[in-house]
Parts: sequence; structure tokens; C-alpha cells
Amino acid sequence: MTSASVTVEPVVDAPESDAVQARLARKAPEARRKARIDKVFGRLARRLQRRVNAEADLAGHYSNRINRVDLSSEDGPEDQVDLDLQDDEDASAGEPFLDRDALLLPPVLTMVTAAVARAIVDADAGKATRLFRPARVVAFEAPESWQEGVESIIKACLVPQGWKAREHAYLRSHYRHSGPGVALFKDSGPGDLRSKDIDEDGSALSWLALYLHERYAICIITEDFDALAEEAGAACDVVMSLGTLEVEDLERTFRALHDRELGLAEAVDPEILRSKSVFEIGTAMREREAPARTRARLRRMLSASASAPKTGSKSGGKTGPIPLEELIGYGEARTWGLDLALDLAAYRKGEVSWEDLDRGLVLAGPPGVGKTRFAASLAASCGLHLVATSAAAWQACGHLGDYLRAMRRDFDEARRKAPSLLFIDEIDAVGSRTNLQTHNSDYVRMAINGLLEQLDGFEAREGVIVVGATNNPGVLDPALLRPGRLEKVIEIPLPDEEDLAGILRQYLKEDLLDIDLDRTARFLSGASGADVEALVRTVRARARRAGERLSERHLQDELLKRTPRYTAEEKWQMAVHEAGHALVANLFGLKVYRMSLVSPETGPHAFVGMGFSAVPTVADVDMHLAVLLAGRVAEEVLNGMASTAAGGPRESDLARASILAAMQEISCGLGTSLLWREPPEKAEARLATDPLLQNKVRFRLEEIAHLVRGMLSTRMQPLYRLAAFLAHRGELGEEQIAKLLSDVDCGSSDALRRSLLH
Repeated sequence: MTSASVTVEPVVDAPESDAVQARLARKAPEARRKARIDKVFGRLARRLQRRVNAEADLAGHYSNRINRVDLSSEDGPEDQVDLDLQDDEDASAGEPFLDRDALLLPPVLTMVTAAVARAIVDADAGKATRLFRPARVVAFEAPESWQEGVESIIKACLVPQGWKAREHAYLRSHYRHSGPGVALFKDSGPGDLRSKDIDEDGSALSWLALYLHERYAICIITEDFDALAEEAGAACDVVMSLGTLEVEDLERTFRALHDRELGLAEAVDPEILRSKSVFEIGTAMREREAPARTRARLRRMLSASASAPKTGSKSGGKTGPIPLEELIGYGEARTWGLDLALDLAAYRKGEVSWEDLDRGLVLAGPPGVGKTRFAASLAASCGLHLVATSAAAWQACGHLGDYLRAMRRDFDEARRKAPSLLFIDEIDAVGSRTNLQTHNSDYVRMAINGLLEQLDGFEAREGVIVVGATNNPGVLDPALLRPGRLEKVIEIPLPDEEDLAGILRQYLKEDLLDIDLDRTARFLSGASGADVEALVRTVRARARRAGERLSERHLQDELLKRTPRYTAEEKWQMAVHEAGHALVANLFGLKVYRMSLVSPETGPHAFVGMGFSAVPTVADVDMHLAVLLAGRVAEEVLNGMASTAAGGPRESDLARASILAAMQEISCGLGTSLLWREPPEKAEARLATDPLLQNKVRFRLEEIAHLVRGMLSTRMQPLYRLAAFLAHRGELGEEQIAKLLSDVDCGSSDALRRSLLH
């Protein structure tokens, strides 16, 4: 579960004076957010402080544990915390969180208060005068160890004046209509709304409906929001997740306890902080202690160096690069590297000359695919000395003369230690002479000329392999890619599901050998190798902090936290969209491998095998258009209106269909004319500027959409069935999809293809 992840109903802002609006307009969004959180935290903390003091006076002592502080608000209609900060935005500027002369809050409860304040503001609930209003459902997702503290904050600070907050277990036995109040549901006893227990106590939903009818506010405190019954989750108006502490929570807690800044933002590793429980951090933050001691203790506990292996330990040795033969997901780049290793072995034996070897390469691909890792593996497997640098590092040396000296220095080192590999990251930062800006044209021209001179100038670079890396190969100067220089560009794509499973196994090493990683890989669809490495590192850290052996549960919990969360209405809308793609693809005889609403990387997606044949026909192109448009048409057929799911970025359904239809018209001779006007790669630019082409593409897409509408309108039942199962389960595999569509009358896929021509 991620921290402060929220879903909120629209809340109407209270009226603001012109003076307040002017002040707010001058604040940056992040500064406004921080100020709001500070105000809410201050109000919550001061209110809690008064209640803790009252409890201390009553009992003669108080406990430093969350679950021993009872802050029930049932003893009187005291004023509650006002969350409407817009009427006095600057009223409490510089105001301390707590009264320094009063009894302090326990550190653990203070940290939970800081996390609750952050969640309230990030949920935009801070714009409302009260968090709890009649017939409103608010959910707090929090670890079990936090829940008593959250309940205390709710009862002491957030229940409106005159209201009472009572647990459902009490209300169901003593229920009588006695005016507005807050009904509290928790993950235990008869108030449990989790889906796995709802059949055992179905009355919980009935009581929830009754409370809403009686205008009660509802508060649900749960460890896992996704485990709630679907009806309960859909009823929530505000969902706030308090899964982990953030650095800003630590800063506010320190300021509340010591009235000064922590000053460790740079030293604290956020990943280490998130892996700690609130009680672990509580051991380092003690009341009425010298701030320097608390600060030093936190630095030791939360800095990156704190988790580094000690010198001489078994795990302290640096792990070498993965051998080239064992790299997964590198495709053509790996093949090129293995061939180079064989050629270098022959070169060392004198069997081939240097001129016969590939001496330069550009690795292209999105961030995180492992371009730097490939260079390290290539150097190790080929027995080459590695010189790693970047164009940005050269530029950082200063003016043009320093830039060129830094470049020359790296090439000189590679020559001295030949055979060697010179790896230049961000090589596109050198620039291109084909698109020079007036103010820096001389600088770019000299930089490129300097690099060209090093690549094939008078100083020979025999024994030096040069590999550049870039996310955008299209901006490289063409001269860099000529023969003898960096003559090849090889793209490293994002790994597919099979590669993801292999990469996951590689990073897990000897752990979890008995589990099937294929399903995990499906949840990681669209992730890079770096994403997989980060995932494994995170789950190892969480298991280590909990004192547990790494298990499949740790992996599943982390994947669940990264899974997008949608309302029931959003799930249905997206499920209908993906069902449209899948059903039309099935009608054309295309294989649908998987449908998913829960992939953390790609989002909702139907994975369809729809590659073009070597010589596509008009029917093939139109079939692709039909599948691309089917999602939007399905929304219109089942829901009565379309959403934005089909449009948006260049990778969206509408963008791909529009560009494909433009290529069909101006490049392939498969449209209204045999005239060839542009190569396929120019179709997108032509479409943006040619009104005549726009009209032809629009007409073709509307024609295809009309045909798809007829196909789906006569198959409403299987479309609805497929969407319903997908919305309920979140993911369907190939066998499940085939079973759900087994009774669909597809007719002849060839006949359907031919129908698109008429």
C-alpha cells in the first residue's frame, strides 16, 4: 500500500475573500500544499495534546503506546478541528504545532498524526469544513499497528460538534435513532466489511445501508482497501492510505517535539524510512531529549550508509556484472556483443585485422532497459578495460576548451589501456549540426567536430570499442553514424513477459525457487529491467526490516501496492472498453492472450496478436482499424456514451488508428487514390497539416466504426459477460477468455474481413 494514495469526491470550496485569493495565487502549488499540511497537522496535534493532558489528569499517567491512549469524543460536544483553511490561510503562520509548556504527545502518535494530516490535504478533504458529513463514507487504509492511533485521532479531532463516534459492534446492539453520528467499521468482529468474510456476516452491508439512510457518517478503518466487499468499496467517497511514513512526516514530528527543523532531508533515505514501522522510528524519537541526540540517532537509522554492508562481511563484496551470455531481454544487442567477443578473440590471435571488427555502436531504448548494464557486461565478457563517461560529464567541465579536454582525456585513457571499451552515456547531449540554435551553434559544431576527430582522426583508436547510449537516437548528428564511427544503432526494447520472468528470477537468485514467476511477470508488463531490480530490492528490504524470510507474500503485497486503484464505475468503463477490443479481435480470428485492468505499468490493456503479414491487404489494414476502434464503440453500445479511454497520447487507440489510416491513404495505395505522396514515417506530420487528408481519414474511421457497431450490437450478451468478468476479476488469461467467448458465433473470419471492403 502506498502512502497517501487517495480517491475523492468533488468538494465545493468555501468562498474566499479577494485578499486570500491573491495570497494563494502567489504561492507555488507545492508550497501551498506544505502550508496546508502544516496547518492541519498543527490543529490536530494541539487538539490531541489537550485530550492527552485531560486523560493524564484523569488517570494520573498516560502511556506512550498508541493502543493505550483512549481519546473517545463521546464525553461531550467539544469543538472539533476545523479543516477549512481558506478563511485564515496566514492566520497561524509561524505558530508552533504544540504548546511547549504543556505535556507533549507521544512520538508514535505524533508521527501517525502527521501522516493523517498529509493524507487529508492530499485528498482535498482539507477544503471541506468537516471531513465527516451526513451520509458520507470515509475510509482510512492503515497497517494494523496504526489503526488504534488513527481511531484516536478521528474520535478526538475529526468528529463534528455534538456528534458521537461509535463502533458498529456497539451500535448494532444499542441502535436507536438519536441524531447524527459516525458509525465506525473495523477489520474485526461483526463490523468486518472484507469480501472474504462478507458472506459470513452479510448483515454488515445491511447496517451500512441503514446508517446511510439515517444520515450517519461512515468511517471504515481497514488494513487492505482492496479486500473490502465490492459494494463497500464503491460506497466510499474519500479513501486515504497511510501505509508508510514519508520524510515530511518525520520533519513535522521532529518540529513538534523539539520546535526546530530536523535538517536531515538529504541524509534520510526514503526507501529505508518506508521500510521501517512507526514503532521502529519511535524508538529513535524520544520526548524531552536533546534534539542533537535524536537527530544523530535518526541519521544512523535512516541514512543510506546505515544499510550498506560492513567491510569484511559475507555480503560486502561487490557483485560483478552479469556475463553477456546470461543477459535477458537484450535481443539483437546481446547477439552483437557475443559476435564481438568471438571477433576480439580472433583479433588477439592475429587471425583478423582491427579493420574487420565492428568498432562502434549506439544503444537506443527507453530509460531503465539496461544500456549501462549491457556495457559493463560487454566489457567483462570481452576482457576489455571499461572507461565509462557521458556527454553531460564532459559539458560539466566548463567552457568549450574544458569540454574538449575532458573528451580527449577519456579517449586517451581508452587508447592507453587498449583493448578497451569507451562507454558514452547520453551521447545525444552532444547535439546535432542539422538543427543548430543561433546562440550556441559554434559550441555544438566544435563539440561534434571534436568527437568526430576522436573517433576517426589522425590519432588511431585501434583496440578501442566505442559504445554510445541514448533515449532518442533520432537527434544524433548523421556524421556520427557513418561507417567506421558509431555505424550501428541497436534498440533495446522493454522486456516482454517471458523476459520479465527471467529477469525476476535473476535478481531473486536462490530465493523463492518454488514459485511460478509467470503470473508476477504479467503484473509487471511494461516494466523495465531497472523496475524489476528495484522491486526485488524493495521486497528484500521489507522482509529484512520485519525480521522475516523473503516469501511470495512479500512479493504479492508489493505488487498490490503498485496496482492502480479504481472505483467500481471506472472499472466497469474500462472493462467494457477492453472487452470491445477482445470480442472484435476474436471475431476476426485473432488470438487474445490476456486482458488486464491491474497492470501497474501498462494500465488497462487487451493483449491481442495482431501483427501485420509480410504483404498486408486492404482487409488486413481495415481489420486493424476495426480492433483499434472497437473499445470506443463498445462503450457507446453498452454504456450509451464514450469516454476518453481511446484518445490522448500518441500510443492511444485513436492516434494509432488515425496514423494507420493516413498511411493507408498516402503511402500504401490502399485508400481512395493510387497516388503515392509520402513515406509511411511522414504520415503523422502530413495528417496534422493536410485538411483534405484529415477529411479522408475521418470518413474512413467513421465508416469502420459504423461496421464495428453493427458487429457488437448483435453480440451484446457475450460483450456484457466478458466485461463483467473482467471488472470483477481484474485480469483474464487466454483460456478464460476463450471459454467466455466459446459460444460466440464468429461466422467466417474471412467473410468478416471481406465485409469491410463493401
